[in-house]
Amino acid sequence: LLLSLDPVLTGMRPTMRKKSKSFLKETLEMLLPKEFSEVLDEEDSDHEETNNGINDLSSDE
Repeated sequence: LLLSLDPVLTGMRPTMRKKSKSFLKETLEMLLPKEFSEVLDEEDSDHEETNNGINDLSSDE
């Protein structure tokens, strides 16, 4: 308990990085207006052609 109050030791502890995940296409369709989901569908098809299955590049950092 006392060690966890020491700022030097607390700063040295490794922390878990949160991985961001994108929402499912169906979830976005429910949350966003109809026009927005149509735009996302067009962008999604463009990304599938250029990404080759890579969904999230930020998790590699």
